[in-house]
Amino acid sequence: LQQHVRISKIFILTLLFIYLSACSNKQQQHRQVRLSFSINFTSFRFLPSEATSTSTGTSTTSSTTTATTTVTTTTTTTTTTDTTTTTTTTACYFGQDYVDLVEGGRRQISRLKTGDQVWTISHDGKRLIQDEIMCIPHAGPTTPTYFYTFKTLEEHTISLTDSHFILAMAKDEDKIKIIRASEVTLEHRLIMNHRTIGIEQIVYSERIGFYSPITLSGYLTVNNLSTSVYVEL
Repeated sequence: LQQHVRISKIFILTLLFIYLSACSNKQQQHRQVRLSFSINFTSFRFLPSEATSTSTGTSTTSSTTTATTTVTTTTTTTTTTDTTTTTTTTACYFGQDYVDLVEGGRRQISRLKTGDQVWTISHDGKRLIQDEIMCIPHAGPTTPTYFYTFKTLEEHTISLTDSHFILAMAKDEDKIKIIRASEVTLEHRLIMNHRTIGIEQIVYSERIGFYSPITLSGYLTVNNLSTSVYVEL
């Protein structure tokens, strides 16, 4: 038994020695690690003081660019031209001539309106007939227009555009014809109620204002002279 106890003690002591040796080795390793860390830390800490400081100078170059702007000035000259257009219309009357109203009195052509009742000389020139303004399809109150103006021996006047029809009779004939205003000459006679009248003067001139009233009969008596409301196309 004593021998076993002694062996056990020896075994325990051996284990204790081994343990202490191991602990001693670990402590030595830890010490070396701490020493190494301390040395490294010291090197790290004092490295800046031992390093060579290098100063780098930055050179900045400033470049100035001068932009040259060319301004081109364009001068526009506007020329205003006043142009007056003279219109040559077809089948039109001068607005200041007159027609006779059925209700009595006279009215300028420029003031006629649809439905007005007017007196018209029949196509044979022998009687007056009651007529009506059906429409006024064209009008130019302020438009300059060329007219033929016929003045009779009794001072009657009438103005018509060149292609407007008027009733007339040649001196050497006994028949009423419907001809263009531009074809009338001093050799013609114009038609009035129950008679004809000679022409003293024909003037071709510019006047302001034209109208084209259309009647039910196709005729219109203007300033006591018989005309047709139609035009040669």
